[in-house]
Amino acid sequence: MLTGGNCYLGISTSEDSDIYIEGKKAGTTNDEFIAFKRMKAGSYTVEALTKYKKGTATIGLKDRDVKRIKIKMESMNSGIRALSDIGEYKITVCDKTYDCPAFINALPSGKHTMKVTYKDVEYEKDIELLPGTELDYDLTKEELEIQQQTSLITEDDIEALLEEKLIDE
Repeated sequence: MLTGGNCYLGISTSEDSDIYIEGKKAGTTNDEFIAFKRMKAGSYTVEALTKYKKGTATIGLKDRDVKRIKIKMESMNSGIRALSDIGEYKITVCDKTYDCPAFINALPSGKHTMKVTYKDVEYEKDIELLPGTELDYDLTKEELEIQQQTSLITEDDIEALLEEKLIDE
């Protein structure tokens, strides 16, 4: 499909990506670049894809063309369905605070720290938002109790427990 011509196409991306041309995987960038030699003349849709980002460009090649394109990578969106069995609370993610229960959409995919605030209890959770998906987060009484117990243990308590364990051994 793509080979057998006399055109050259260089593709650069802002991070190493899988490259798809006309919907078929054509290769993977190395140091954010990949070259395709002997392509046929024509118009092509090129997509760069990582776990959390994608970018698309359309390029036209004429006989004996030599072209380079830079594909701008953009985060693919995800969402959080913030539910609750016990009442209203707040979530802070990506530097923005939301009143919950709520559906929070248009969040960038990737790994994030989510801060949960319910009355006088505040804690953080590491989350991973996968592209095109929704993370269900349900604030329950059981989770609050666990978080309250872990927040009652101070660093001094941990040090004392570690010292005690070392003495016992």
